[in-house]
Amino acid sequence: MKKLIVLLLVLSIFTACKKDCHYQSDYFIFGRYSSFCIDDCSKLFLMKDGKIYPDSIQGLSTNLQFSKVPLTSSKYTIAFPLITSFPSFLQNTPNVTYGCPDCLDQGSYYIEKMENGVKKTWRIDTFIDSIPVQIQPYIHQMDSIINKI
Repeated sequence: MKKLIVLLLVLSIFTACKKDCHYQSDYFIFGRYSSFCIDDCSKLFLMKDGKIYPDSIQGLSTNLQFSKVPLTSSKYTIAFPLITSFPSFLQNTPNVTYGCPDCLDQGSYYIEKMENGVKKTWRIDTFIDSIPVQIQPYIHQMDSIINKI
């Protein structure tokens, strides 16, 4: 019996959630970034379990990292409409890049969703005329919300 308990303890240590606990269930990430800038090159947010977390990285990388300390609940309330008004156009066209994000050092919007174990991402140009009209109001809304947070 002791061997079984020790084995279970060892297994739990190796399978325990480490640094990226945020990514074990459904979440929503949104924000903007720029590859070339002087100051903080990204302003990304993770929404999960009724909380919102700011990024803790400079620019966009394949290893997104967020603060372990959430922002105030009022910030979550400000951002929540991005989840409820998410365009079906984007939902139906996952893993797509619209326009030429950050090609001219103009920056880019980034959206990532995890739903039921399926990850979807979008990179979207900040030049509003170069993206589909179906998502332009949503991108304006997202930009306004980013500025308020």
